[in-house]
Amino acid sequence: MRFLIALVVALALVPQRCALAQYAPTQDSTLRGLAKVLVVVRGEGSNELTRVAMAELRRAGLRVARDSADVDLARDGVLNITFSSPQPRGPTLTMDVMQRAMLARTEQMLYMMTWYLEASSAGTDKDQSASALLTTGLNYFLSKWRAANGR
Repeated sequence: MRFLIALVVALALVPQRCALAQYAPTQDSTLRGLAKVLVVVRGEGSNELTRVAMAELRRAGLRVARDSADVDLARDGVLNITFSSPQPRGPTLTMDVMQRAMLARTEQMLYMMTWYLEASSAGTDKDQSASALLTTGLNYFLSKWRAANGR
């Protein structure tokens, strides 16, 4: 029985450690030269949140691909935005940028996550909290993107 409890506790901690492991001090530099992204939003209310995200990115000067056929993975990136609602914390926002990058050790080109953000809110209104989280996440992403690109 103790083993089962220890296993459940260990498994509960794994996603948090994995998420934290994605942060890297140099991750903002991977946004340098990024001129176009494909936006993929997952979660409840994703259609409206996709429209909001695309409008904010365009307003900031980042080009947004119409669809996957409009993306050149050799130069462009994919901005994944995911909303989940773990209880009792409320909505959680995860944003990541996937792009091609060369692994220096092997000189192999890989398609990998190069930038990551996770934020949560304990709001009571799920739609309002998701919208507020999206705004906060996009503002953070765009500030890092502008800094990396001298804007």
